[in-house]
Amino acid sequence: MNTGIQLIEYLFFLLVIYKLIFEKDKEKCFYWYVCGNLLLYPLMKLPIIPQPPILLPLICIVRAYKDKELKQLWNVYPLRVLTLLMLLYHILHPFMASWMSLGSAIRFELYEFSQTYLVLLGGFLIAPAAFSRNRLQRCLLFLAVVLIVAGGMCWMMDSNFIAAAFSSTGDSFFGSDRVGTERGFRATGPAFSPNSYGNSLVLCILLVKHYIKKTTLRIPLILGLLLCIVFTASRAPVFILAIGLCIYYLFQKKSKLVLTVAVVYIGFILFGEALSNNEYIGKYVAGITDLVLTGGQNTDGSSSELRELQWLTTLNYLEEAPIWGHGQGYTMQLVNEDGRFFFLKDSSIAGAEGYQYITLIDYGISYMLLALLFFIMLISYFIRYIRNKEFAETALWGLCFTVCLLVFLLSSRPNQIWQIYFPFVGLCLKMIVCKSNTKADYEHNISM
Repeated sequence: MNTGIQLIEYLFFLLVIYKLIFEKDKEKCFYWYVCGNLLLYPLMKLPIIPQPPILLPLICIVRAYKDKELKQLWNVYPLRVLTLLMLLYHILHPFMASWMSLGSAIRFELYEFSQTYLVLLGGFLIAPAAFSRNRLQRCLLFLAVVLIVAGGMCWMMDSNFIAAAFSSTGDSFFGSDRVGTERGFRATGPAFSPNSYGNSLVLCILLVKHYIKKTTLRIPLILGLLLCIVFTASRAPVFILAIGLCIYYLFQKKSKLVLTVAVVYIGFILFGEALSNNEYIGKYVAGITDLVLTGGQNTDGSSSELRELQWLTTLNYLEEAPIWGHGQGYTMQLVNEDGRFFFLKDSSIAGAEGYQYITLIDYGISYMLLALLFFIMLISYFIRYIRNKEFAETALWGLCFTVCLLVFLLSSRPNQIWQIYFPFVGLCLKMIVCKSNTKADYEHNISM
């Protein structure tokens, strides 16, 4: 079983690489980029080449260069200056702060950049200037079915075969001691990063809701994806989905936003007791309810009180190296039990569950300001175009996915979440840039 799963992963990875380089249809190429980012990580770990989150954006740059589009697209990329500054920062940062050898530090700095902000540039370079709704529907259908089947199989089988296949010990998360605890429902979730999987489900739900019009197909898919969110045993995707829906309805139809909130509220009143009696769903709903009402004080998960302690502890570490931080990867070496600096860990930092904690400790205030500026510019760009009817739909999705990503980053450990949202954010940027430039050229020609 293990060998078979690994073989499928290897073949799929090679197929994605081939398609990204040689596929002539730009739209199909973009969907391969999306599928590679969503489905390959974190199962795929080839020892001889970089992991997909690092390699795929670089292939997009190679593809743009091969097609002689790199210079032209770079010149119209809205975040090119800031992206270049961040790249230079990662190259120079090891000279300012590092806990490993210089060569290793530079390599890991570039890896970090490649699997975060470079994912957006990769999406922008590989994305088409416009897309066919029929093709997008087929891609969504494929992704939704794969995610639902994966979630269902992980829940139904006695052991999580996907996790076991890529575990050095072969152990399964289902054997966790947490099964008997208050948050034992997490033992029903997939071991391959429940939050990454959960956000993939959120992405699919939002897009299926809007682009698949056939009710007999849309409703079963959404229900299946929602059920799989329960299987993740992670509460974060529920709140990210709520934020995404709020943004969507706020700019689509405000009346639907009110109606949705009312339906969910009435549903909890009518079916709350029945749900609470269910072995899995009940504990999941109880965990979410406790997080909303008390900040998670009655469960063993990450509560609001823990977040406050993490902030205070992060500030203590920040005082030691306020400008440049302690060096890339220091936080993970601090919080992981097998980390080099685990003996220095303050227990209040827990798992450093937030991008802001990791960034401040590893990079200091300098990079935190760059990251904040990046997201401010990105959000401002979409808000500027969302009021224009010609760009409204594209800008809406760009804003929605950017906010979903940002909120998750601030509330949980990143866990390769960039690969889920940034490809579609890149698509939205590309469509707005191409359409606005075409419109500007047309108006210029008319005036002449």
